[in-house]
Order: sequence, then C-alpha cells, then structure tokens
Amino acid sequence: MTDTQNSYLEMLNMVISAMDKYSAAWSGNADCAASKAAIVAAVAGMRQCIAGQSEKLSAINKQEAREALEVTILRIADGLVAYATKASDADLLRDSKITARGLYRATEKALLGISKQITDLATAHPATLAPYGITAAMVDDCVAKSTAFSAQMGAPAAQKRQRGLHTTALENYRKAGLAACNDLDPLIKVIGYSSPEFAHSYFEARRLRKVGHRKRALQVRVTSTDGKPVANAMITIAGLKVKRKASDKGQAYIQHLPEGEHKMVIDAAGYARKEVPVFISTRERMLTEVKLEVR
Repeated sequence: MTDTQNSYLEMLNMVISAMDKYSAAWSGNADCAASKAAIVAAVAGMRQCIAGQSEKLSAINKQEAREALEVTILRIADGLVAYATKASDADLLRDSKITARGLYRATEKALLGISKQITDLATAHPATLAPYGITAAMVDDCVAKSTAFSAQMGAPAAQKRQRGLHTTALENYRKAGLAACNDLDPLIKVIGYSSPEFAHSYFEARRLRKVGHRKRALQVRVTSTDGKPVANAMITIAGLKVKRKASDKGQAYIQHLPEGEHKMVIDAAGYARKEVPVFISTRERMLTEVKLEVR
C-alpha cells in the first residue's frame, strides 16, 4: 500500500465518521445513503486487500521449510557417518558424507534427492543406528519435511501473482470510494444550509492530509541452528546502501526501507553466509529470525 492510497483510506474513514456523527442531517436522503454505502464498501475492500498484501511471503515459508529439512538431513547424515566409520563400511561412508555447505548450495531438486538418499540409507540400517542418534521417528520427520518443502516450491511465484491482483483491486476500491465522495460533495453542500456543522465536518474530512513518513521496518534476530544468538552478525540489504551489525543478542533493527521485496544477506564469523528474502510493507514492521549453519 502506497502513502497516497493510505491518505485516501484515512480520508474515507473520516468521511464515514462525519456522516455517522450527523446521520440525522442526511438520513432521509436516498442518494446520500447510497453514496455512504459505496464508501463503506470501498473501505472494506481496501482493508481486505491490505490484509492480503501483508501476508507472510511464501518465499519466506519456503526458506523456513528448506532450513528445517537441511537440519534434519545433517543430523541423520552425521549419524550414518559415525556408524559407517565404526563398521568400516566405505560405501555407506561415501554415500552419507553431506556438508552444510553442500546442502546450502544444492538446487531445490537436488536437495530433495539428497533427502531421499539419506532417508533410504537410514531405513536400510534401522536396528543398528539407534546408538548413533537416528530413530525411525527422525527418518519419518525428514520425509515429512521433504514433502513440506516440495509443496512450497511453487508457492512464491503464485503469491506474487496474487499480490498483484490485490494491488490492482486496492486501487479500484480507492477510485470507487473517491467517486462516491465526489457524488456526495454537491449534496452535502445543499444540506449544509440547514446543517452547517455537518457540512463543515464533512468537508474537513474530505481534505487529504499529508501522511508523513510511514514505518517500513525490519527487525532481525540472528541465531545458530540450536537457537543461540549470533553476536555481531553483519546484515546487509542487497541493492541498497544499508548495513547493520547485530547486537550481542543477535538482534538488529532497520527502518525507512523501500516498500517491496528485498534480499537480506547475513554474514557472521564461523558461520555460512545466508541470503533470505524479505518483504517490507508500508506501516508494518517485519519480524524475522535467521538461523545460521556453522561453517
């Protein structure tokens, strides 16, 4: 939602308030009632579109699903490597060696293939893996996370299209509300002869105010995979001259960002570099937690 659209939404809400307050002055006028109903419908439509635009991006959901899958794959792979080393199983050792960096750099399709390979290997050695931290429940969890990630793979593009529809609908609702106000203006001017207070309140509401700067902020918490804060992580927004260092608690706050989708890059000593998509919305504060893998 742009600042201009927000100005119109505030104006429409103020018009509705003025008409509600002085309803006795116009309630017998069918044209006034119809125009007010149109404004109320426009405001409701705008709010619905704003709610749709503010939904968490599927790109972020997909990233979270991928991270959860990578962590589970690594846990199973580490157990398999430990078992293969103990059993002197060279083939299993070769097939089980998976690194965090390798998972991070794998394509989405390749990651699903690695997940299947690791779960198949774990399933083939069920009785001997318990001492190495691998259980049937863990393998089932990995399969479930792989399925969840697969389901998210096409979601971001679909949601971007949906956001485009919300944006178009929002502008159409704004225009409909403005048209209804334009129809009301001459009617209220006439009613003002008998109810000057109502006319004054209405036309005051019709004035567009400067909305000023809207908060477009990003609050980040950087942790390791076990949930511990990562101090002094460097956070940058790709394409912008924005750079912040996280606190000792792994937290950083960035505001006055341009509205829209951005790529956040996190670097920290001893951890693998990570890129995360974020969406900045007008008047909203985006909260996001980023988990880093040890390098």
